[in-house]
This record gives sequence, structure tokens and C-alpha cells, in this order.
Amino acid sequence: MKKMLACLCLVFGFVVGCGVGNDDSDLDQNDSIDVDSDVDVDSDVDIDVDTDSDVDEDTEEDIPVGEFYPVCEECGDAPFFECPGDGICITNNISLEEFCTTNCVDAFDCPGSMVCEYVMFSGYLCLPPDLEMTCDEAFVGEKREEDLVEVDPSDVLCRWCDMENGCDGIGECLLNEENGDQFCATFCSEENPCPEGFNCEYLFVGLPDMCLPVDLTLTCEETLNGVSGEEIE
Repeated sequence: MKKMLACLCLVFGFVVGCGVGNDDSDLDQNDSIDVDSDVDVDSDVDIDVDTDSDVDEDTEEDIPVGEFYPVCEECGDAPFFECPGDGICITNNISLEEFCTTNCVDAFDCPGSMVCEYVMFSGYLCLPPDLEMTCDEAFVGEKREEDLVEVDPSDVLCRWCDMENGCDGIGECLLNEENGDQFCATFCSEENPCPEGFNCEYLFVGLPDMCLPVDLTLTCEETLNGVSGEEIE
């Protein structure tokens, strides 16, 4: 099943900056690393800890503290792209702007006109509602009415989508390579199960489970409307 479904939205939008290393590493993820347990370690070695370190006791007071901090702060330098506090560094694939943001539950957790959308490997994050908008512009903007309305998954599941028409942050745009169907697959869990005819399945690394048609010879709409493969034949 997984080979027949392709995610259309993984290649645009926002990507997370990470400091795991670089692409030049010769270490394959499946390689094992041998650790020599017979290395002689002198148990009598003393480690001196300098308790008189010149740490500025007022450092914490210098950090600006606000309800949405550190949203829109600058990311640190490569390769770690660190952000202050619990911030996460994000890159806008359209404008190539890099900025820090934070996790959220809904748009009310985000400043200005920012929305709360799912990003691979990082969960829901505060992001500009428009890919051509800078973080600072979104920070001081006004929220759109549609961003303040709780989205019903049943209104999104099976909706046609492409790279410009997404799935309202509660699903991903998929292409069924079996029949060419392009549709929104909504995220699911034990608390948010899928309707009849769909399975809640893991499909891509870094994304939540999604509602996928049990029978991939059918379109998503046909599955949602209770059409069977026998009726199609």
C-alpha cells in the first residue's frame, strides 16, 4: 500500500533546521559501532570543576520574556541552528527565510496572523499563514476568521488538494498512484479514529498516522461514500 501513495506536500512549505550533522557523513544509519570495553580507564583520575566560572548572574534577566518568545527570533549558525529557550528553527522553502518558532495547539497559541500547522518531525508549530509572508509580518498581522475556526476532519478528508491547496494543517495531500486520485488524508489516532472504509496507518517518517482507504483501487471519495470495488467493476 505504501508504495502506491506519494505525499505531494513534503517538498514545499517549511522544513526544520537540525544539528544532527551533515550529508558528508560516512556512517550509515544501519552500521554498528564497536565499543572496546577493555579500554584501560584510570579510576583515580581527578576532574577539576571550576566553580568560579565567570558566568554573568544577570544573563537570564537579559533574555526578553514574552508570551510568544522566541517566535521570529533569529536561528543560530549551522550546523545546529539553535533557538533560544524551547524554540525550533524553521526554513521557509519559498522565501528561504530562517526563523525560530514554537509548538502550538491552535492558532490562539500563536502571535499575530500566525497559524498552527503540522511540520514533519516537529509537530504543530506557529507559522505565517502565507508562504510569501515574513515571520515579522505575520507576527504583527491580524488573524483571518477562517484560521480561528476549528476545522472538522470530516470536511477535509478526501478533499482535492495540490501544492497550493493544502489540507488545513490537519492532514497531508496524497497521490494514489494506483488510480491517480489526489486527496487530503487527515491525521488520525485512537482519540480521532477514521470513518468506515479507512484505516489509520503510518505512512511517512515524521508524520502522524493518516486515514487511508482500505481499497486503493477506489478513490477517496468513493470510499467515503461507501462505494465498493464490486460496484465499480
